[in-house]
Amino acid sequence: MSMRRQLTALALCCSACAVQAFVVVPVISNHPRSAPTGFSSSPPPTSSASSASLPLFLQSSRPRGGSSGGSGSDSQLFMLAGGLRTQIGGKGTSSADKASLFQTLRTTRSEDEMLAIITQLEESGQDLNVKDYTSILAALKRFKNWKQALEVFGRMRERGVEPNAITYNAVMGACGVAGRWKETLELFQTMTRRGLRPDSVSFGSLMIGLVRGGQWEQALDVLGEMKEKRMEITEGVYTTGITACEKGGQWVLALELLREMHLKGIAPSLFAYNAAIFACRRDKQWVQATALLGEMRQDGLIPDRNSYHGAMAACEEAEMWEGVMDLYEELRAMSLEPSRQSYEYVTRACREYLTTHGEDERLKNYLRLNKISPNVLTDESDVIFLAGPKILEFEGGVESLESEPEEQPTWMSFADDE
Repeated sequence: MSMRRQLTALALCCSACAVQAFVVVPVISNHPRSAPTGFSSSPPPTSSASSASLPLFLQSSRPRGGSSGGSGSDSQLFMLAGGLRTQIGGKGTSSADKASLFQTLRTTRSEDEMLAIITQLEESGQDLNVKDYTSILAALKRFKNWKQALEVFGRMRERGVEPNAITYNAVMGACGVAGRWKETLELFQTMTRRGLRPDSVSFGSLMIGLVRGGQWEQALDVLGEMKEKRMEITEGVYTTGITACEKGGQWVLALELLREMHLKGIAPSLFAYNAAIFACRRDKQWVQATALLGEMRQDGLIPDRNSYHGAMAACEEAEMWEGVMDLYEELRAMSLEPSRQSYEYVTRACREYLTTHGEDERLKNYLRLNKISPNVLTDESDVIFLAGPKILEFEGGVESLESEPEEQPTWMSFADDE
């Protein structure tokens, strides 16, 4: 039997059986073949014209390679067999497999698995459209993997797939949540130069990048531009604006944005309130900070530990030590588990109270009711406190029980859930 007839028979057999995971080598062959090694690393042909028009930071640094060797007719025969990978043909992925991969891409919590799926999709031999690339970029955003997002975006352009506004929003989102404000801004500007109209999501991604990159003033400028353009301002954009106020200590503007949300019928989130509370800290606005705790409850929200920490911080800045102590007691009454930061606030407050009022009965009762060790009043070097029935203290710089994890700043949480 001739080599070509052998190949034809093999292709038909494998196609009928839907075999895609193995390479079958004929017994008699004069053509050398390699053992299966996974997906081919060679991407589809690139477009030099589209690559040349990209900003430098968007151009992919991944080395490009040519397609694997083999004759055209023999390659087609092996593609009929389900895309078996040999030196004659390339690895293929069926439509059902592709849909399954994208489903996993949307739900996986493993970054390694996500990256492996992206590699498999890009090297599968199937053409990816703009919707496919947008889904890939959205997955990379979830893991704040801005570098891979820019590389995928660059390869997308090189392969002749033109991004739309949603695609730009996805890659801007990946850069924004990672705090890469320069890249986010350049993408925003590139988007507008190409005639695409930024929407609220585009502006919101830009604001997140600016806030997380420490450019809170520019973020507020972007919010002002949205208002001038009479654009829809979503709850997420308002929250980002309030977060920018927190970073700059602009408590008046933060409260104005909260009021504006209420006037428009937009319910502020827990994150928005927490950011506004922390914004009150710099100017020692402890009355406003504690009042916001009450407003949260009126809006049907339950203050969390960060809410109380923000109010305690404002009281501490204003040297309202009894306010800190009252807030700590309220935190415990709300069945919230105090953290190390909570204990540090109340420890400093108790020491300052002792300095001002002495060790009176009120202080003694307070320590007893809140299960705080009296040693906090005399030990200036280390924080010593009670957690339930156990005493936690530093001995030689090492805590005797497992340390509480450090808490994230309140502004870092909300953008990840957009």
